[in-house]
Amino acid sequence: MADQGITMSSLAKQMEIATGSNFQKVLKNLSSSRYVDEKLLKTDLGLLNAKILKLLRSNREYDVWKGCHATTVICSFNALFLLSYGGQSLNAIYSKLEHMVNYYPSTTNSNQGRTLLKTLVCTTKTLMDLMRNKPTLSRECLVPKLKAIIPILIQLSTYEPALCLPVLKDLLFKHTTTFKPYVNKYRTSLTTQIASSYHHMPSDVQKLLCENYAYLHLIKLQSQHVQDETEAHHKVFQDDTWRAGIFSILIQFKPIIKLCSNILEFDQEKELNRLFECLPSEPYKDYKIENFLSPLKLDMNEPFTLWELPRRINLLVDLLTAFVTQPTPFPIRIPIGTINLVCETLVSISTKYMPIKRELRRDQDLNSIIDEILPEIQFASISLWRDMLLSYGKCFLPMSDRILGSLEVFIPFKPKSNDIDLDACQHLQDKFITVFEVANLVLSNVGHRLNEVDSILKLVDVALRLTEDVSLIETIFENKPIDKKDANPQTKNKSKKNKDNKTGAITDLFTNYDQFITKTSLHKFNEINNFLTFIISNWRLGTTQQINTVKYAIARSLQIKEQMGSIPISFIKLLRVLVLNPGNERLSILPIAVSLLKGSDDEAFDLLCHPRLPMSMIHNVKRVSKSIEEDDDREDQEEYDVDTGKDGVETHDIVADHANGRFNVLKTTVVEEATTEVETNNDIEVNTIENETKVFKKRSVEEIKDNESVKRAKTGEPKYTEELIKEQETADKKAEIELQPAIERVTTEAAKDATITKEEEEDSEDEDEFEIPEIHLSEYEDDEDAESDS
Repeated sequence: MADQGITMSSLAKQMEIATGSNFQKVLKNLSSSRYVDEKLLKTDLGLLNAKILKLLRSNREYDVWKGCHATTVICSFNALFLLSYGGQSLNAIYSKLEHMVNYYPSTTNSNQGRTLLKTLVCTTKTLMDLMRNKPTLSRECLVPKLKAIIPILIQLSTYEPALCLPVLKDLLFKHTTTFKPYVNKYRTSLTTQIASSYHHMPSDVQKLLCENYAYLHLIKLQSQHVQDETEAHHKVFQDDTWRAGIFSILIQFKPIIKLCSNILEFDQEKELNRLFECLPSEPYKDYKIENFLSPLKLDMNEPFTLWELPRRINLLVDLLTAFVTQPTPFPIRIPIGTINLVCETLVSISTKYMPIKRELRRDQDLNSIIDEILPEIQFASISLWRDMLLSYGKCFLPMSDRILGSLEVFIPFKPKSNDIDLDACQHLQDKFITVFEVANLVLSNVGHRLNEVDSILKLVDVALRLTEDVSLIETIFENKPIDKKDANPQTKNKSKKNKDNKTGAITDLFTNYDQFITKTSLHKFNEINNFLTFIISNWRLGTTQQINTVKYAIARSLQIKEQMGSIPISFIKLLRVLVLNPGNERLSILPIAVSLLKGSDDEAFDLLCHPRLPMSMIHNVKRVSKSIEEDDDREDQEEYDVDTGKDGVETHDIVADHANGRFNVLKTTVVEEATTEVETNNDIEVNTIENETKVFKKRSVEEIKDNESVKRAKTGEPKYTEELIKEQETADKKAEIELQPAIERVTTEAAKDATITKEEEEDSEDEDEFEIPEIHLSEYEDDEDAESDS
């Protein structure tokens, strides 16, 4: 071997006697790739397999435990061992597991026995996963063993559902054909557990039970309907059994909701009656699936029996959720409209629009329990909406308005009033987090095109209330009873002599008030912040809601920053939206937000504080020209000069390059009266000497008048006086005389494409004497000149 190390024979001997950390070292060496060698297949690997089988068949629990871990490691990292001896290892592990299940009470009465049972099940699952999808190994080793492993796991699932249900779920999904002979036995086991002890199990086990029950419908059922010859051409869908399972759950909602009519006055709500009549009541086609749930036994004389209503509805919702959210090997048809109808019906069962039956109003305990179970029934539909939206998202777009409108029914209101009962909302705070999740899922697909805005704005007040910390002793100070003995002055002195030891412990309520406050979780903050961010960015809140939202965002951000050292992303997004959408009052919190996020290098606030133009922005300024382009053809050049001298106005654009400290002058453009065509030529670079950039130009009469009119329009001076008119006439005559020589000189200089030096400028000034007018770079300088003249 290229890489020398401990020999396999030495590791096999050490594995048999190693304990503790030494056994860990042996397993670490077994995972090395140096032992994946075909030469070791018939010698050392055979010896290792013999040692592992000896450990697995031992009567000592610790040896069996070591054999399971050794099998897991060597089969996971050594393909040769898995292909050659994996079947023998699986057979030995299954035999030990079967023995422990048959004698479950005696073999699991100790911690070592329960640990070994868990290890055997996990090792069996690992080996099955490693053998799956390998055709030869699966056909010769795995599938024959499954016929013995599946019944043992079904039997063990009644004792250890959390341990066996994940394994059985995989076998149902990936070995449906092999599982088919045992489906009835497994159905009996599952339905028994669901009907008898479902509500006594942890939530994760409840979810596994529902998912396994749904996967039973991967195996096709025979329809009771005999297909005649006229219907022989109809297509048979793969998901008929699965769809039958969905409707077997849906048809059970109507009888349960009908029981609620014995509590509330359904006759006073026409919309609820319409929804109730539309609920499904017949099974899918002729597929008969037996209802394994027993009828409910409700007694109005025993109010606590009414809790069976929300429990049964929650069970049906969990089963339905398992059907519509689990992956299947074939496409399935989900009745989204029917499921949405069930959700709307359940959420409508409320005392907001329907009173309690008259004959039930006298019993205080009964009325209190009714007030408690109705939100539970409504919440079952909201949780179903959440799971459906997570799975099917935009398929619910046509129902978005109805979903958001139905969420308003869940908000508790004060009796005989339209004011929200915020104290009751605080009592239902955990359920309202799911409400905000549903609202966020719907709003993310709808955006600002939503029609049901009023119901959403009501949730803003609820959201702001749920962000407050809850004091457990606040009611003590609000409703403190008056002690009559203390009010009587004659008995006041006597009460001082006798110490009241009974009230000594409540001093902590006054000295350590902050120890009796329930803090808001970060998950709740995130959901509420996402909801508020979307609302503020799409709609304008009222003044009170906007100010309360600003106060909450600033105060909580500062508090969390002091406690955690950083601000969560949801608060940063909320602060951004509040800065960009100040509301009706136009209150900007930009300085506060920047100070809170100081040092976080937030790009949005950095741009707001230091606005900057894009680097490619070009600033165009009208400038005086130094030259006019000369064409190669002399005839065209003469025509060009004539037109320019008579009808043209010369303009030049300067591109300011502040980074390099220079000006790039664009070539001349000629604006003619007859056409609007603009001719752009190559740039001519002008050198700047000691920041003195002078461009020579003869201003035309029209341009002088325009400049003077702009000045007077800004300063408020009268248009033209007689003296100014005379000065302009004199300037016009002089400009007409000197315009043509200036054009001919500038044209000659442009044809040479040379930069003008300082000496050439002085020579040109000596040779041609003409006025150099003051250059106005911008309108601001024109304003300053106008002010100085005035």
